[in-house]
Amino acid sequence: GGELVYKYGANIEKVADMSSDGDDAKEEIEEAEEKNEELTTKLEELQAKYDESVGSKEEAPKPAETSVVEEEKKEEVASNETAPSSETNSSN
Repeated sequence: GGELVYKYGANIEKVADMSSDGDDAKEEIEEAEEKNEELTTKLEELQAKYDESVGSKEEAPKPAETSVVEEEKKEEVASNETAPSSETNSSN
């Protein structure tokens, strides 16, 4: 039986198909890795451009940060207005 398989290649179609499928999968992986590298490079370039364009604007607070800071200040003022002053407590 071994002579038929190894010498004449009898009944190796399934093994040959599996080997071919494995080679195809390796090629697809290599192509995907190349595409991933291209996209990563493109993303880094776009990120660098974005960082350059935003660089001068970083000094100003973002709108979301501004509203949060303003709310905290309003709460602080409100708590100071409602809290009894220390002078009133000491005279009683």
